[in-house]
Amino acid sequence: EAVATLTGFFILTGSSVASNMCSELKGAVSWKNAHSGVVTADQTTNLKLEAILLADNHIGIALGFLRSNGEDMLHRVYGYNLTVLGSTAASTCDGSTTCRALGE
Repeated sequence: EAVATLTGFFILTGSSVASNMCSELKGAVSWKNAHSGVVTADQTTNLKLEAILLADNHIGIALGFLRSNGEDMLHRVYGYNLTVLGSTAASTCDGSTTCRALGE
């Protein structure tokens, strides 16, 4: 579970030998994070997301892939039992409306 962080879960790129060209995130809960709930960058393997709950994040899921030869369009994302909620009642916090940067 990742709560009130900058980025909830950052999925590292997998090793083609060790991971058989697949990376997986399973059973994750990520909510009220300042940026992304789940993010990957320069991913070179297929990605499987299973039983994921995301709520009240600025960006729910952000996926970026790296094409090794510039023409590789074979990357796949498989999603099972994903729940993505935008703004819920937990997003309303009267304390967050005060601008503390100005000393108020």
